[in-house]
Amino acid sequence: MAPKKPSLLLITLYLLFGLLACRQSDQATNPPVSTAQIDQLIEKGEHLENGNIDSIPTVIEQLRQLSGTGSNKVARVYAKMFRAHYLWMRSDHKAAMTTAVDALSDAEKWKVTRAIPELYGMMANLYKENTDYKMAFAAADKGLNAATGNKDTSEIIALLGLKAMFTHSVWLTSDKHLDDKSLDFQLQALKMAEANPKYERMRIRFYDNIAQYYKDNKDFDKAIEYGNRAVPLAYKYNQPRSLTYAYSWLGQAWFYKGNHARGIAYLDSALLIS
Repeated sequence: MAPKKPSLLLITLYLLFGLLACRQSDQATNPPVSTAQIDQLIEKGEHLENGNIDSIPTVIEQLRQLSGTGSNKVARVYAKMFRAHYLWMRSDHKAAMTTAVDALSDAEKWKVTRAIPELYGMMANLYKENTDYKMAFAAADKGLNAATGNKDTSEIIALLGLKAMFTHSVWLTSDKHLDDKSLDFQLQALKMAEANPKYERMRIRFYDNIAQYYKDNKDFDKAIEYGNRAVPLAYKYNQPRSLTYAYSWLGQAWFYKGNHARGIAYLDSALLIS
């Protein structure tokens, strides 16, 4: 007697149970990615961008793995953005720009809006590295518009600082009879940074830059005023490079005011730190 063939219903049930078992196995080995996991890695990456850049590839790889298992668009965008920043800091500007443009395309397509201002800021810096100030200003303006739309004060402050730097650089390399409007951007950004204690650290760069501006324009009292504001914050947040700038501008301002001994003392301190 020939063995009975399994019914169609029985085959369907076997396939269904097998599919469910595989899905449960996948969920066990690849648990869903939480937003908190992604945010923690992003925060860590942002901290490393301003510190030990050699450690950021580990964060990039973790984000890439999470984006792969969970198809997480935010993780994918930030992995590319941190990769672009790493390449920029390694002076591979061409690869950095290519990666940043790719990340920006993904961020705009998937509406990862919080990453867009920083990406434009990075691209603006890369354009500036190649002295393409027209494109640098354009990217900075797009980043500023995106940051304003996001109501992201820290990015607004940072992008205003970029525009100030670009404006001063163009003034230095072109007709000195043109107005240097960089101070307007510096003061606008500083006003925002001084309005909230959480932006205290961001004030340092503006105190340094404004001190340099007044020193270059021979307003030595103002240069000393802003240099003195930078020094305690540079110590507080352990920023020796910022402290070097502050001491350098203070030294030059005091020297040209006629107090040569005090000026040389500040310059010696800057040299010692550097």
